[in-house]
Amino acid sequence: MWRKIAKYFNSYPKRRKLAQKLLEYGLKVSDNKIYCGEIELSDSKIARAFDVDRRIIAETIKTINDEKDLQKVFFQLRPTCHLKDVATEMVNLCHKKGLVIITCGKYGNTIRLLMPLIIDDEDLERGFKIMEENIQILENRSK
Repeated sequence: MWRKIAKYFNSYPKRRKLAQKLLEYGLKVSDNKIYCGEIELSDSKIARAFDVDRRIIAETIKTINDEKDLQKVFFQLRPTCHLKDVATEMVNLCHKKGLVIITCGKYGNTIRLLMPLIIDDEDLERGFKIMEENIQILENRSK
């Protein structure tokens, strides 16, 4: 997907950088503004956060608004939660209790469950119980 998007920004490295950040954080373009969910973000704060000039933001938004292929993507984006650190903690907590899970994905923010095809219901339930307990532990740490 990125190759299709990148072709619109290849001649403009700063616009390309901003487009990548919009995708990475799930920031939506709508009404010539950038939103995180329903929250409108100021151009000055976006410029500071991503180290680009405010004019780059306007030019990137214009490019997105002018291209139907880009509209299909950037008009629909939603914020995402990066759980890389939480996923690693979950794996460590599970390992201490004898449950084997691993992180995977480009950012290590996904948990993969490893179980044999012949697992019985009792062992499966015990594994889910361990994960539920660990979710509670992680939630309590964040409070």
